[in-house]
Amino acid sequence: MFNIYAYANIDDEIDAIKNASTKDKFKLMNSFKKKIIKMRDNERILAIKKLAIMSKSKNSSHTLKIIKNNIKKRDMQGHIENQVEDHIANEKNDK
Repeated sequence: MFNIYAYANIDDEIDAIKNASTKDKFKLMNSFKKKIIKMRDNERILAIKKLAIMSKSKNSSHTLKIIKNNIKKRDMQGHIENQVEDHIANEKNDK
């Protein structure tokens, strides 16, 4: 049996997934996914890259691309919103 809380860092957790029995691998992966959701973007990307290297999975590479694209879209949206807010503020100051 395994303890999902015993891993000090992502590398240890990925190693545990890699070396786990099939039954335990599913439980460890589910725990890992829950942790990834709570991570900041840069941490999430690093964790998925490490997992992709370990598993050589096409799906993890695809997931990484999706996350990077979502970050770019969110950053662009934030930039546009800031420009709109600045424009509105400038219009108010001009009056």
